[in-house]
Amino acid sequence: MKKRFLFFIALSTLLLSCSTAGQSLSTEGDFIIWSHSDIQPKDNKTLRDFKIAVDDMSQLERIDISITAGDIVEKSRSEHLYSEYLELRKKVNCLNWFEIAGNHEWRDIETYTRLVNPRLHYSVTAGNILLLFISNSAPGRMTEIPDNVFQWWEQNVIENQDKIIITVTHGSLKNSGLLQSRANIERQFIKNSERFESVLKKYKVDIWISGHSHIPGYLPFTDYKNEDLGGTIFIDNGAIREDLFSNIESRVIIFKKDSDIVTIKHRDHKEKKYITSFEKEYRLSKKFHYEKDSEIKLQAMP
Repeated sequence: MKKRFLFFIALSTLLLSCSTAGQSLSTEGDFIIWSHSDIQPKDNKTLRDFKIAVDDMSQLERIDISITAGDIVEKSRSEHLYSEYLELRKKVNCLNWFEIAGNHEWRDIETYTRLVNPRLHYSVTAGNILLLFISNSAPGRMTEIPDNVFQWWEQNVIENQDKIIITVTHGSLKNSGLLQSRANIERQFIKNSERFESVLKKYKVDIWISGHSHIPGYLPFTDYKNEDLGGTIFIDNGAIREDLFSNIESRVIIFKKDSDIVTIKHRDHKEKKYITSFEKEYRLSKKFHYEKDSEIKLQAMP
């Protein structure tokens, strides 16, 4: 553990020196997803770091979809923080916000579902993109997903192979190839990940977004295309709060109209810049199609 800790420090120092500022978010016709997670303020008083991120993003261009992949709060008795979250996000030029519950929401899941999102498992379509949102189903460090929710996900994947499929969970798959997977940090994984992994080997899921790790974006394998799991692109959000070795981070995912290329940008909101040394482009299974006046549709799990 000590050697791994020193490795992270040394590598972070090296890679931070490679980061440069970046201002341009997109070009006309692009479809932009702002993906973040793990707001969870430590003192339970205010969403200070999230406010910094929102102020940063509000100065940039419009966002088509914003994703909060779990852990808005740290502790129970956080009704005031959920209310603050809903108020702060109004500053961002985005009409489509989607959340899932992480392990910390389960310290008071009733308040989360009452104030933020009553749906724990649901799908969203935007053009030929299908997003499958899967919340934690129980408290605890590992992400628990019951069999009926897995079956709902599997059915959606099988029946929508003509679409670009994106899955959003709080924890990641055990064999994702992300850094926590390579370091075998068990508490970061989805329990019984092999259920999902077996499907990925047979059916295409283009992107899998997760949080929970708090791993800084300047480290390697915070996004990774795993050819052993059908070429799925795994993306770790990091944390949108300031931690010991990281600033306030999120991911900006850009789809270009009529293109099969997706760009993943790592945003440092405290420094108001992109970590360009880890910006990547990946090839999708199909070209992205979307008209700006198209409706973004949500469907709850039956």
